[in-house]
Amino acid sequence: MRSNKGYFYFLVWIAFAVLLLYYGNSWLEQMKHRTNASGDNDFAVIGETAYALVLGACLSFLVGLPGRFKPHKPLLLALFAPCFILFIYAVAAQYIKLPEIPWYAEVTRYEGRFFFGVISGLSLIHGLFESRRR
Repeated sequence: MRSNKGYFYFLVWIAFAVLLLYYGNSWLEQMKHRTNASGDNDFAVIGETAYALVLGACLSFLVGLPGRFKPHKPLLLALFAPCFILFIYAVAAQYIKLPEIPWYAEVTRYEGRFFFGVISGLSLIHGLFESRRR
């Protein structure tokens, strides 16, 4: 048995993650520039939303590639659903009149919303697919 089994997978994952971080950050800067130029806050919020979900999905590939479709309902209900609702609340509040939640601003003050997005993307992939080991 070879002792270096699976190292190539991790090298490809690291290269993909570095490219995603580099181009994702430049894409977020472009969205912030569009927001400043147009005065419309939609570009920045939607850009951060998409970036956090994609980064969470990429993080789930660290455990293994997604295999066959096999929903894991407790994971989807206990982790994905609450995180996704808290994550998408700011986007929905721009289009729909939603009540103010006093603790939501406290939780998402710094980077809380981004972490909710990463956890949502990670738990979505793990909740919907059985992971194959490299």
